[in-house]
This record gives sequence, C-alpha cells and structure tokens, in this order.
Amino acid sequence: MLTNIANFLIELRCLPTEGAPASGRSPHALDADVRKCLAQLTEGDRRDDLIEIWNEMMTMPPWDGTGAVWMHGDVAPGNLLFRDKRLVAAIDWSELGVGDPASDLQVAWNMLGPDARQILRESMQVKMLYPGAGTTRALAHSFQLPYYRDSLPALAAQAQWVFGEILAEYGK
Repeated sequence: MLTNIANFLIELRCLPTEGAPASGRSPHALDADVRKCLAQLTEGDRRDDLIEIWNEMMTMPPWDGTGAVWMHGDVAPGNLLFRDKRLVAAIDWSELGVGDPASDLQVAWNMLGPDARQILRESMQVKMLYPGAGTTRALAHSFQLPYYRDSLPALAAQAQWVFGEILAEYGK
C-alpha cells in the first residue's frame, strides 16, 4: 500500500508543469483559518497542545515557491481506492494543480504510522524540502474536527487520529 501511494505521488510529480494552473494554499496562508478552527476544539481534543504545535510550525519559513509540482490536493483515505491492499484509483481531483511539494504528504498522517510515514518522507525526498513539510499540511486540516464532529463522525474521528499522530510526533 505504501509503495503504491508513493509511486502514485512520484508519477504525478513527474508530469510537466509548464502552463499548469496553480493550486492549494500554503499552511502559512491558512494560518488565520487554522487558528479559528483550533480555537473551536475542546480541551479533550488537546487544543492547547495543538495550538502550541501550530505556533511552532508557523515560526518555520514558508515554502518559497521552489520546485512546484503537480499535486492532487486532497490525498486522504476516502479519496484513495484500494483493491487487495493495492492502490487502484484516486478520486476527487477538485484541487488538482501545481504547488507546494509537501501538500500531498498529508496522507502520511491521514493513513500511516510513524515508521511508514518516515519511509514515505524518504521516498518522496521530503528532507530536501523545508522543515515540517507535510506535518503543517496535515494539521491545517483541523477544520474537519469542529466542522464534522456532529454531522460526519467518521471524518471527525479521522481528524482526531491525525491529531494523535501529530501530538505523538511532537512528543506531547
């Protein structure tokens, strides 16, 4: 499964970008929206710890526009279809475009544990990007928990799982 996801993202990134539409907003551009959503979390959601982590993330330099690649824009469990543990399709291409190479790495926190996440980072050459690449993208999806807590519990649970992975990664 991990190899299939990595290969899909690598193949997408290899497509020519000349004339392609821009897509996505950087985590820094989402700062105000993320802070609003984090403020809506409860203490039980570990709001204060998540805000502390977000504050730390926002001290990192933003992506400088270098190395823009094609990105799916919403690589999440519900948008990847598997058969026999093999990726066979990706759906919901509404955010397709060229942008920050870390954008699609949010899947590492949406679906993978720490060991698999590290393998994905290495295969995607994340170390060559910027500090916190991908993690900020995953935490930027904080809107899912307050937005879906009552209306779509499965997505709210997914957000809680992502938060747990990020909290563990930051030793909280």
